[in-house]
Amino acid sequence: MPQASNRYGESSGAEGMNLSEARAFARSKVASVRERQQPFARQRTAAVADRLQKVLAAFEAERVGTQHFASVSPLDRSVYTSR
Repeated sequence: MPQASNRYGESSGAEGMNLSEARAFARSKVASVRERQQPFARQRTAAVADRLQKVLAAFEAERVGTQHFASVSPLDRSVYTSR
């Protein structure tokens, strides 16, 4: 069985994981991170959705459409491109 190595390629003396063990380890880590991050993702989504509803309601009340943004945008579009 192959020996495990650190990021510098030095052998740690321990045996490395086989492919199925590595996949199971990775799945476990991803599931753990997803579980820890879900509450934060829900909070951010709820906050954005609330603000978006307010913006959409304001547009509806003022009857502002996408053409409004074209008319107030600068003609020089280079300010929006990365340099």
